[in-house]
Amino acid sequence: MEKHKLYLLTHAGTFHADDLLSTAFLLEYFKNYDCVIKRVGSIPDWMINNDSYIIYDINHGEFDHHQRNARVRENGIKYCAFGLIWDAYGLGYLHNLVDSSELQEKTYRLFVQKFVQLIDAYDNGQEIRGMAFHGASTVLRKFNPLWDDDNSSEAYEKKFYEALIVAKQIFSNEIMYALSNAKCEVNVFNALQTARNNEKKYIILDNYMPWKNFIVENPDAKEILYILYPSSRGDGYNIQAVPITNDGFENKKLLPKEWWGLKGEALVRSSGINELLFCHSNGYLGGAASLLAAIKIAEAAIKY
Repeated sequence: MEKHKLYLLTHAGTFHADDLLSTAFLLEYFKNYDCVIKRVGSIPDWMINNDSYIIYDINHGEFDHHQRNARVRENGIKYCAFGLIWDAYGLGYLHNLVDSSELQEKTYRLFVQKFVQLIDAYDNGQEIRGMAFHGASTVLRKFNPLWDDDNSSEAYEKKFYEALIVAKQIFSNEIMYALSNAKCEVNVFNALQTARNNEKKYIILDNYMPWKNFIVENPDAKEILYILYPSSRGDGYNIQAVPITNDGFENKKLLPKEWWGLKGEALVRSSGINELLFCHSNGYLGGAASLLAAIKIAEAAIKY
């Protein structure tokens, strides 16, 4: 069966992460179509409102952001084409990627929060907590021909398609990263609820995961002092202190200072816990031979 032809129209000349990532996403979302990319200087009227054409980052339409009435998020971050296109098609894309509606919604939110709005802010000249110069935006922008290189339209076209290969990989990586973090959020939330129901000041995770984003500045986790999780080395469990902030090194409660920098028999004598394997010299991390030992360590440290 012949595929329906779909034309993706964006502006010619200098390109940015905005139009590259928009193109990468549209190609993925409409992968069952015969997509044709066209980089043009203007859009004829007959192409507007034509179902065979998606027009973005040009012509002041639905997926452009250069007009006076361009959309702005409630947090003040302006949309660019990428954000507008993700807003229109993102949930539909995730519906085909993930079965769980909870994971769809969480992945959508995290992808916007950690990636889409950073791309949008950079393209619109806005700064987010010092992160205006997002890495993907900078990397993709540098694919443009240099001032002392060939600056013909053909050169820009060649460089655009070189950059598009990278943009596709960035998009794919960021989507999977957001999905992974969405799964992590669900697991950490469940573990937190178990800890709160049992009035514990530590959380037990089934395996290591990036828990900090969902614990450190979470008001529901303000009483949590330690995270227990299986060691990636396969030799028991780690006990890690919860930091006060995501970007700082100060922790809510370190392991007892008498344990710092010790391991083996010296640590067992100091702590009185047989299966305590090591304690980091800064006191924020310890190792235990089993989950039961890790729980003993956490409970001993809390009372210390």
